[in-house]
Amino acid sequence: MESGDIPVLTRLSDSPHVVSSPDEDIRGRKVTDRSGYELGKVGALGIDQEEQKVRFLVLEHGGFLGIGHSHKHRDRP
Repeated sequence: MESGDIPVLTRLSDSPHVVSSPDEDIRGRKVTDRSGYELGKVGALGIDQEEQKVRFLVLEHGGFLGIGHSHKHRDRP
């Protein structure tokens, strides 16, 4: 990819790609801030189709039985 090109991002679950090892799959893991406050859990991974790298994660938080549940997209450096 050349500098300035905008990557095409796709949810990992919507692509033919998989995480190489189940131990390395961070989906479902708890996310906390530096002080230990729970922010939510990793709900999905956004991958760059061309480079096949994770670029974003979806942070899920709140709700009960899907009501009030929300998603936040976080850039992965």
